Amino acid sequence: MIRVRTDAAVNGNPGKVGIGIEILYQKQQFLFKECSDQLMDNHQAELWVIYRALMILQEKEWHHEVIFLNSDSKFAMMAIEKNYTKQVAYQEFLKKVQKERKNFLQLFLEWIPEKENRGADQLARQALQQILNR
Repeated sequence: MIRVRTDAAVNGNPGKVGIGIEILYQKQQFLFKECSDQLMDNHQAELWVIYRALMILQEKEWHHEVIFLNSDSKFAMMAIEKNYTKQVAYQEFLKKVQKERKNFLQLFLEWIPEKENRGADQLARQALQQILNR
């Protein structure tokens, strides 16, 4: 079983983005942080970090494992679950997530409160600081 926690931090609306991904697998912790100069709002960034997490899982060839992916973004979890968002700005990101999601046999998405997502939040904030300090 793999537990994945994701979070995004945005400076502005839209603004520059930092993302954090925490993966727990076989009693090991894998931490990822990235930043983007592409301006996004918070919802776009939350969908992007989930997409990046799915890409990392594929790169590591963990797509056959049972995966629990957690996010503190209610918007992202609902949009993915319903495969719908009326906002055009989010549709591109949602399509990317849904396309990658098809590659996983047992992927369970679950919203978690912010207090349970501190590791991914901290990584996202660190990534955002890196891009702001350039």
